[in-house]
Amino acid sequence: LLCLVVLYSSFLTYKMDSPLFGTSDTLSGAWGIAAWNWLIHGPLELKFGVMTTISNAWQPEITKGLFVEHPSFFIAPTALAYWLFGVGEWQTRLSPIIFSLLSLVVFWMLVKRVFKTPWLTVLSSVFYILFPMGIFYGRMLNPEPFVLFFILSLLLAAVLFEERRQDRYLVAMCVLTFLGGLMDWPAILAAASTWWYVALKT
Repeated sequence: LLCLVVLYSSFLTYKMDSPLFGTSDTLSGAWGIAAWNWLIHGPLELKFGVMTTISNAWQPEITKGLFVEHPSFFIAPTALAYWLFGVGEWQTRLSPIIFSLLSLVVFWMLVKRVFKTPWLTVLSSVFYILFPMGIFYGRMLNPEPFVLFFILSLLLAAVLFEERRQDRYLVAMCVLTFLGGLMDWPAILAAASTWWYVALKT
């Protein structure tokens, strides 16, 4: 697992400090502006809203547009990174990369727990890190890297609850459902199906 994490991190951090350029990096820049606005004005002043627009993504000040198509908390880790390390390209990519690496760890644990076959766990994880879209989106400041982590973690908690029938895993599922729902809509859909599965099994 450690070798795969190192290999995956080398893919994700390649030219990590390169300028944000192109269609995909335009989104990273737009969400980066939103995270910067959280840092400057505070999420309370902005009512936890995403204050940015694609057309105004180059303007380093609060914009008048409120983006409401996605939940907003996926920008929180980047706002924290800006507060700790300053504002820049590699800081913008840092939090998606961290969550992508955590997703790999959770994916490994999930496959290992469900199939209980070491070679399948390794092979599945190798394919996981080699998928081009995982590398492409795994370093982009967008909801996907954060949502993926919470969905995989929720599935792992559900599997552990099914095996051990301990309330702490239900508590973990509640927390993961709440936090995942703050990141983006797919986490809510995944939570609905996961909780329905748990209800059928109890």
